[in-house]
Amino acid sequence: MTTEPTPQQEKKPTNARDAVKALMAGADDPLEYEIELLKLIPDAKERLIEFKARKIPNEVNQIESLAEQEIYVELIAAALGRTVEAVEDLLDNCVELYKELTDRYGQDLSAVKKPRELAEQIYKWFIRSNGKFFKTKDDKVWLFFRGHTFEIDNNIAFNALMDKMTQLSAMSAPGNLVWYFLKTIAYERGAPIDKARWMYTDREKDAVYLNLNSPHHKILCLKPGEAPKVVDNGTNEDGVLLSDSMEIRPFEYNQGAESAEGFRELKSLLMDTTPCERPQQYFYICWLISTFLIDYQSDRGLLQVIAHTKIGKSKVAERASQLIYGVNLVGKGTGAAETRIATNSPMIFQDNLENRNLTQGTVDFLLFVANSAHKPKSKSGSDTEVLYQQLNTLAIITSIEAFPGRLPELINRAFPLMLEHEYKTHGYMHDEVMRSIAKKRNLILSSIFKMITEKVLPKLGERIDWSKHLNTVHNGHNKDRMNEHLCLMLLILE
Repeated sequence: MTTEPTPQQEKKPTNARDAVKALMAGADDPLEYEIELLKLIPDAKERLIEFKARKIPNEVNQIESLAEQEIYVELIAAALGRTVEAVEDLLDNCVELYKELTDRYGQDLSAVKKPRELAEQIYKWFIRSNGKFFKTKDDKVWLFFRGHTFEIDNNIAFNALMDKMTQLSAMSAPGNLVWYFLKTIAYERGAPIDKARWMYTDREKDAVYLNLNSPHHKILCLKPGEAPKVVDNGTNEDGVLLSDSMEIRPFEYNQGAESAEGFRELKSLLMDTTPCERPQQYFYICWLISTFLIDYQSDRGLLQVIAHTKIGKSKVAERASQLIYGVNLVGKGTGAAETRIATNSPMIFQDNLENRNLTQGTVDFLLFVANSAHKPKSKSGSDTEVLYQQLNTLAIITSIEAFPGRLPELINRAFPLMLEHEYKTHGYMHDEVMRSIAKKRNLILSSIFKMITEKVLPKLGERIDWSKHLNTVHNGHNKDRMNEHLCLMLLILE
């Protein structure tokens, strides 16, 4: 009596010829077939040699769609038994720019006497290889290539790229002149764009773009009624190019995240651990979430965490930092450093800021933050031009005492979060909570972003109803300067 083979037995090849036939039957396109064939080579070094010999890197580098490129990169990584990062490096090292230049100008590029012509050839090669050139209002020129954004100038990132691709140096001729001419050519022909900070809000479409340093240099797009979407930075359909916030640790959006689970973790790790009354805990969480909707409030309430010693003021701020940044950044810096952080980061911290330390410079800085003001700054290299820095961030201040009565302008812009010893959690261990937030950060933030697209962005118009309510039922309350921020938080609370 014979038995029918199982589906697994039918799929299992009995020899190399059968394996090739199985691959041919399963492959969707010739390039995928070539990549899958590499798996049949047992020796890792031989696989790598064949990978280059079959010119698979050239095929992948010529693919126009970055999303499609990433699919093939993952297939190659699986076939070679290497990481995605290693494969990306291999592809970069297999580019034909250096060979093209040496075929044209000879092996010694340092002897080339026509740096502008050399820069022109480099520019054309990048264009053919799906690179894109941009220029921004501050007269900076950028190259977007293989998911990375480079400022075309004498800086370590661009220098490293050009060294790898051309073996030229910015420190000697003709490299220094090539850099100059490439920058001018790109400025003349590059597309003008606004290079936004770490986030950008399209108010016409109510779309929010966030750069949370995700893998493959992706950014997150939040649109009303749509699931959050991971898109390319700079080459997405809306042409949004975001700066990196160096402080933010990488975040990876979890499309399959269960929102209920994410919010349970948010409650357990950040809400329940804040020793204050339950209404204030809800207020605190809504304030935190409003970080990602900051462009929908022209006035931004400062969060002042107030308590006596040994209750955990700084710990509250540290947990917030762990969620937003992925690391504890709570402290107190110099005015210049704080201003720089405030221009391109979601949140700043003024830890243990007591009334005796409230200099006029500190007060002015906090008012700039609360008012989302533009701070004028002289443009480098110009005697007449001025650039305006917007302090687009939220601020957490920790202190023992509330702001003094002599500063009503600060009091009116600050939301007090009053901590009490009686609300402290027994058995609480700060380090363990911080470790848990780090582990659950992707889940919690993914859940928050889903909630924003499903329940906040589609209902922005309802803020008017909350504004009417505040102006009638609570008319003239002492925080009415912050009504816009309050209306947004009420929408989040709903």
